[in-house]
Amino acid sequence: MQETPFINEEDLKNAFVEVFNGVINNKEEILKGYEEVIKELTDVKDLDEKIYEIEKEAKEIIDEINRCIRDNAAKAQDQEEYMTRYDALIERYEGKRRSIEDAENESFERLAKKDRIDEFMKVLRDRG
Repeated sequence: MQETPFINEEDLKNAFVEVFNGVINNKEEILKGYEEVIKELTDVKDLDEKIYEIEKEAKEIIDEINRCIRDNAAKAQDQEEYMTRYDALIERYEGKRRSIEDAENESFERLAKKDRIDEFMKVLRDRG
């Protein structure tokens, strides 16, 4: 039984680049076109704005939580109602915190993807 040959990532990249360069005569023009597409796909401005807005909402919820606590300390309240309100505010805050974390993770993934693509594009340019 014959073993499958091992191919490392660098060999695979080199083979692809050779084929790519051989097939495409106007490589630089095509790469420039892809740069705009890549820029759009890896832009994080929308995520930065989303994170900013969610952080503002989270701060407002924290302010509400603090008011809720102060009100409870200042005057007698039904503690069951207080805890229901407090727990609901905490749950809303945790939801915002998770949304921020998700947006930050997506931003990180986009930036990492951009770095990998930029590296690959540089290899294509340098090999040709």
